[in-house]
Amino acid sequence: MFSGLFEQFIKEKRYLNNLSERTLHSYRSDMFRRWMLYVGGMPTQAGINQFVVKMREEGLAISTYNITIRSLNSFLSWLHRNGHIPQYLKAQQLRQERRIMKTFTEAQMKRLLSWKPSKNRNEIRLHVLMCLLADTGIRINEALTLRLENIDWDNLLIKIMGKGSKERIVPISIELRKVLHRYVTRQRVCKHMSPYLLCTSSGTQLTYQHIGRIFRGVVKDLGIEGFDSAFHAFRRFFGKNYLKNGGNLVYLQWLFGHASITTTKMYVEDIDIEDLHRAHLRSSPLSRLKS
Repeated sequence: MFSGLFEQFIKEKRYLNNLSERTLHSYRSDMFRRWMLYVGGMPTQAGINQFVVKMREEGLAISTYNITIRSLNSFLSWLHRNGHIPQYLKAQQLRQERRIMKTFTEAQMKRLLSWKPSKNRNEIRLHVLMCLLADTGIRINEALTLRLENIDWDNLLIKIMGKGSKERIVPISIELRKVLHRYVTRQRVCKHMSPYLLCTSSGTQLTYQHIGRIFRGVVKDLGIEGFDSAFHAFRRFFGKNYLKNGGNLVYLQWLFGHASITTTKMYVEDIDIEDLHRAHLRSSPLSRLKS
């Protein structure tokens, strides 16, 4: 019975709420798999407590634990709304220490974008991808699924399919148009028709694992360290740079495709040490009064 209800829950999330396959996979592999392993059967408060204890004993990272708990709570809420459990049950998330994620410095970004790829098609694709991420701030998955038909060359726009299958229009620079046009007309190697800008030679969608492995090799060769989350660092760099150069936070929320402006603020909350140092030199009472 429990397994059948879970499959119905997944169907509704897929077809009624339009959740991504990645999110549905997380429900299945993280929450459902662990529930069946640790508890099994219809949820009760005692079963939820046992589930929490087992996960804590497993030594999961707090972020992984909280993701699993959010998935469980979503399923518990669905069970209650549809009359499958008599009372609304909920598991408690753990307080997670917020760590400021580090992005690239100006010097590191300049080094990345100045990197000259060889004639190897993997390196050429990576360079195009880095230019795309740096110029638009879109998510890595949005970049890898960008279709050629969604590039408006004349008006300098690209149409992005974001989370929850929500479309948005994002502007691009003339410089990025040059990079993309050169790639599409001269460098894009594809034996079969493909709708994707960044496709494999067989026309399939480029995977995160494949391009990520090449990216890690390049940053190692360039001696670039001290940033978090690989391609997401481009997104954080774009957000900081956008606001630093007069961009509007509301516009940035649209560009990022965030439902809440609070989420957008989290991307730009880390302070640039060089900017902080320059501001301190301008405002230091000791320096001003001693000079």
